[in-house]
Amino acid sequence: MQEDERGLSMDPDIRKFIPGEHVVLTSYGRTALYLALMAIDSKKKEVIIPAFTCVTTLQPAILQAGGIPVFADVSSDTLNMEVKAIEARLSPRTKVIISHHYYGNATSNVEEIQNFATAHDLIHIEDCAHSLGAKHRGKAVGQSGHASTFSFSKLLNCPGGGAVSFQSAALHERAMELQKVWANPFHNLLTDAQVLQYESELSEDRPGSVRPRQKAPKLRFLLGTLARKVLCRFRLYPKGVFGTRSSSAMGRFGSGIDTRMTQLQCNRIARMMGSFESIVKERRRRARMLNEVVVAQFGDFESGIVTNYVIKNSRIEEMSKCFKGLAVRTRRVWPYFQKYWPEQMTESVKAIRDQFLLVDPDSINEETITGLRECLPQPAVDYSTSVLGFSGDSNLSGKAPRFA
Repeated sequence: MQEDERGLSMDPDIRKFIPGEHVVLTSYGRTALYLALMAIDSKKKEVIIPAFTCVTTLQPAILQAGGIPVFADVSSDTLNMEVKAIEARLSPRTKVIISHHYYGNATSNVEEIQNFATAHDLIHIEDCAHSLGAKHRGKAVGQSGHASTFSFSKLLNCPGGGAVSFQSAALHERAMELQKVWANPFHNLLTDAQVLQYESELSEDRPGSVRPRQKAPKLRFLLGTLARKVLCRFRLYPKGVFGTRSSSAMGRFGSGIDTRMTQLQCNRIARMMGSFESIVKERRRRARMLNEVVVAQFGDFESGIVTNYVIKNSRIEEMSKCFKGLAVRTRRVWPYFQKYWPEQMTESVKAIRDQFLLVDPDSINEETITGLRECLPQPAVDYSTSVLGFSGDSNLSGKAPRFA
């Protein structure tokens, strides 16, 4: 095992998926983003982010770091945050651009965004939380941005866990120093309890998953849960800062957060990452099966990791009922159930809200494919007109699916 400057073991099964030489492990993907923003020093600076994003992650991380979120519109077909939309949002206060890879795919214009950021003396953070292990033009995501953030729990049933990879040794050193400065003596005990609960909730949320599970140390969980209640009550440990936050929180720089990954997290994540490639292989197989029935919006299964199978169609409500009847797990996208800021709700975001459906490939098998062929409505549009916006996408299987 490799070790970082704190002596935390960085297992090879973790390290091989995070590109770059300057890597810091964190408790979650969202705390990785927060740590990157703090290392960059985004206080009182504008941070351009996609209008289509998770409001409980990007905005809270930016606000906690003292930054100002600024939304750039995205394409309702590709989900790309186009450079012209970024350029329209530039101001003298802009310091950071955060791009986003969605649902296990690699967004196709990440290098264009990096070139734009470099030309304008801005820092580009490549948010790879959804797409750890995905590839863009043959290389793993996370190698374009000045900094890249990752999450270990979007695909696997892991107890949280994240990482930041910096191109700059100076930013890496700054991030490591911040972790030391903000170290809380109760962090390991309380974080372990929290992430064990999170891991359990993931497993419950993904029944019948091809993803393996691990037994949780119950005593540590109980002690940590009790300690958290007591310590938070007496303000000896900060309560969670991540959740839906409004624009009224801008300018209120929060206190430093202990972002360290614990040894328990590292050990359990390493064991899960050992199964990563076999899990992705199986999910790709199931995605190809589903693609024979209902076309994927982003169909480059060889380059993606299929965190979700994405469908775009104007008859999503009708399709959802069919999937539910066959016990296929589906979800709607963020703006459908999250309270977006008014400036986020562009026409493109509204279209994404109304037309995108996320399918969990783990709940797809031969039996459900047969059922889907029978219950899905007849094609509403010609599937050959589907716009594929991620790198190398191609979903033409040689025969038209029933629903496109």
